[in-house]
Amino acid sequence: MTNKPVKLIVNGDDLGYCIPRDCGIIESFLQGMITSTSLLVNGQSAQYAIKACRKHAIPIGLHANLTEGKPVNDYNYKTLTDHDNLFWGKFGFRERLTSGDISLAEVEHEIEAQVVWFINHAKQLPTHVDGHQHCHVLPGINNVFASVISKFDIRWTRMPVEKNLESCNWLTEAQITFYTSVVHEAISSKSVFENYGVKYTNYFGGLSLMGINLTKQRIIDWIDQIINEKANHSVNNDSVTCELMVHPGYPCKGDGGCGQPPDSFSKSPAREHEMEMMKDRTLRTLLLRKCDFVSYKTLQP
Repeated sequence: MTNKPVKLIVNGDDLGYCIPRDCGIIESFLQGMITSTSLLVNGQSAQYAIKACRKHAIPIGLHANLTEGKPVNDYNYKTLTDHDNLFWGKFGFRERLTSGDISLAEVEHEIEAQVVWFINHAKQLPTHVDGHQHCHVLPGINNVFASVISKFDIRWTRMPVEKNLESCNWLTEAQITFYTSVVHEAISSKSVFENYGVKYTNYFGGLSLMGINLTKQRIIDWIDQIINEKANHSVNNDSVTCELMVHPGYPCKGDGGCGQPPDSFSKSPAREHEMEMMKDRTLRTLLLRKCDFVSYKTLQP
């Protein structure tokens, strides 16, 4: 492998949500730029996805989920789920956490159950563990999350600190507000993860590049910004590590989800648009001039 300025992980999120999603991620690995993926173990097609990743030697991590669908087991949670045994949703979970209505002991139980499910079915440790809808960097959750994955000797997670969000004029005000909060929560989580020996990449991108916002030029611009920053501040020739979070896949057409029907994003053409970007050979060629494609498995200590 050459010593290019950037070692780039391209991670396909939400594996196991539905078979069309899984097929899109697998095609993006075989034909394009995906280098790793993260599995929703409570997703409808989780077991199908594991078999497909094993067949094609796709590095697979865990997409820890505390916000969408049903828990991975039948534990009788008092705070983590509603009366229908469903998680509270992306914003509902955050609101209840802020008001002190989420038991961190239940959070620990569920995260550990998801890691164990993964190990039992995949017959291996996940190469990394990140959080669905960035739940793993929330205050209090970050400490529980880091404690659990370090206990299993899992050493890599996602650090969703994306720079220059304020300059992304294609985002709505609501998107900028939410993404900025995620970044602030992630920055506050760095010391927590470091205390447990959990590592993360030097750079991250993807908050501003979801769905139709993912374009060839914006990806190139993001990489060029990283290279320029490295050139201006680095004191050595070591490569920096980066993760690009993407959500490729064919749209769900009925079946799918995590114990609830597929959401609007999963049924929209936006996922397929991301898949086409990930399979774009011209983009891959351009990136290969600047980056070495790697995975969390490649970076294992």
